[in-house]
Amino acid sequence: MHAPKFTLNDIKFATTNAIYKRACDLFNSDKVKDVEEHGNRYLAKVLGTQPYRVSLGKNRIDDAHCDCYMGQNDMQTHFKPGAIRA
Repeated sequence: MHAPKFTLNDIKFATTNAIYKRACDLFNSDKVKDVEEHGNRYLAKVLGTQPYRVSLGKNRIDDAHCDCYMGQNDMQTHFKPGAIRA
């Protein structure tokens, strides 16, 4: 798997402390599953209150989507742990 063009610090500073902490908790609890590389994107499943599918661009931390209600409102709770895993 190729490394993304963003860093852990980019992830940290692109969100609030609360969302970053939740993302780290999900990542450290092994809640990021099935990470796959597809062209210029990563796809993964994040096990939050239910399984969510996330899609994350390799070039920009803000190029992401999650199928949860928060992801549809531009919140970043579930794709941040996917970014940490990438």
